[in-house]
Amino acid sequence: MRRSFVFALFLAIALIGSSPLLLAADNVKVPLVLYDNTGSCDNPTMADFAADNPDLVGGFVNVHRDEDGSLLIIVHLKNGTPDTVYEVNIKCLGTFENRLITNSQGVGNAIFTLPPEGFPTGTGPIPSVFAFDMFPHSIPSGNIYQSAQVIIGQ
Repeated sequence: MRRSFVFALFLAIALIGSSPLLLAADNVKVPLVLYDNTGSCDNPTMADFAADNPDLVGGFVNVHRDEDGSLLIIVHLKNGTPDTVYEVNIKCLGTFENRLITNSQGVGNAIFTLPPEGFPTGTGPIPSVFAFDMFPHSIPSGNIYQSAQVIIGQ
């Protein structure tokens, strides 16, 4: 598990350093908030909710849009359920095939990429405003994370 984390961290640093555009305005970091409510597709009020409830912030999502329009998404969960497999979704668009897996302390990281045309399921290109949700594969109540709204250039 530690080797996977070190590799993921190394890969993230290498990918971020590989393109100067990743460090520009097309780099967004938003909180992941423990919030058991589906809400809307783009979570317009989640940033305010996170600011008012910092004890519910359990991690973050970094989103980088490359010059070709593809997305590099880095998800970090620090207060998840230990030894749990989480599904990560762009709300109302699709679920990533890979999963985020937490360790015995409830910490997990995952890196996803998405081409400009979006998910293979044919949902179309990723819009400039969207949000994530994340939940254990078995979906226990009270263990759903929502991201604040992501607004990224096209």
